[in-house]
Amino acid sequence: KIHELIFTFAFVKGLVAVIFLGLSMLSGCASLFPKNLKSFIRPVCMRFFHNFFAIVSYVLGFVSIIIALNTRQFARYVDPGNMRYVMIGFSSLILAITLIGPLKASFRYLGVMLKSKPSSEIKRTSKDCNDTA
Repeated sequence: KIHELIFTFAFVKGLVAVIFLGLSMLSGCASLFPKNLKSFIRPVCMRFFHNFFAIVSYVLGFVSIIIALNTRQFARYVDPGNMRYVMIGFSSLILAITLIGPLKASFRYLGVMLKSKPSSEIKRTSKDCNDTA
């Protein structure tokens, strides 16, 4: 019985989200020392990978929550009617609204990464500090 609860689809999605969270944390630590690691990888690449892993982790975490809200167990024991559809709607809305800034930053970093000159870097603005997912 516990085996069925542990290996649900929501659990696997949540576990993958935690793995991406770890990757995001590692790339975030690497982003703190761009001068030391500049010989290995460009600083804009470190920021892009940090944002990318964080966005994937965030989306997978939300998808895991939405899937868990849509299970029979939740509907049977917790849901007093159609409340789960309201919760799924608000969760989806929050997910979409909070991804706007990080996606803008990721596309900006990707644009700089794809430029032919590796010396062309973008300056980190105070707005970028809030663009992590």
